[in-house]
Amino acid sequence: MIYRVQTFYLFIATLALISLTFGIDVFSTNIIEKEQFELTSHANIYGIQKDLVLTGELDTDNLQFLRESLNKVDVEEVENHSTYSNLIFYIFPFVMILLSIGTIGQYKNLKKQLGLARFLVVLNLLLFGLTLYAYYQFINYVSAGVFEINTVNLSLGFYSICISVAFSILAVIGIKRDYKLIKSIDRIR
Repeated sequence: MIYRVQTFYLFIATLALISLTFGIDVFSTNIIEKEQFELTSHANIYGIQKDLVLTGELDTDNLQFLRESLNKVDVEEVENHSTYSNLIFYIFPFVMILLSIGTIGQYKNLKKQLGLARFLVVLNLLLFGLTLYAYYQFINYVSAGVFEINTVNLSLGFYSICISVAFSILAVIGIKRDYKLIKSIDRIR
C-alpha cells in the first residue's frame, strides 16, 4: 500500500533533499573590517562562494589575509570580486534522493523497505555530521584564524538536512510498526 504514512514521511525527506540540489545556502558568514573591506562567504552543497567588496585602502595585514582567503595575488586591483571553490559534498544528496525514491518503491516488500530506510537514516545522519564538520571547517577556512567573524548564519539548506533526518527516522518507525502488525496477523492465521 503506497498510501501509508511512512510513504508521506519519505516523500517529505526527499523534497528536503531535492531543495539542497537547487544550490540554497547551508551556511554563510560575513567579515567586515570598517572602511577597508567586506567579505561574505556562502556555502552550499556545490562549494563555497566568497564575495569581496573593497570600501577603502587596505593595510598590509588585511591585504595578506585577503590574498590567502581568496587565493589571489592582486586583491587591491579590484573593488568587487567573487571566488568559488568546489566541494565533493554534492554527491550525497543525489544518492540519498535515489535511495529514498527506491525505498518508496519497495512498499510491497516491507523487509527490504525497512533495510533501505535504515540505510537512508544512516546516510542522513552521515550527511548531518559532515555538515556540522564542514560548518566548523568553513568558519576556520573563511576567517583563517585572523579576524573575528561578524555574522554566521545557518541557512535554509541546514534546516533541510535536519528535516530530512527527522522524517527518515519517522519513516523507519512507521515501517517497523507495519512490519510488526503484519507479522502478528500472520501468527494469528
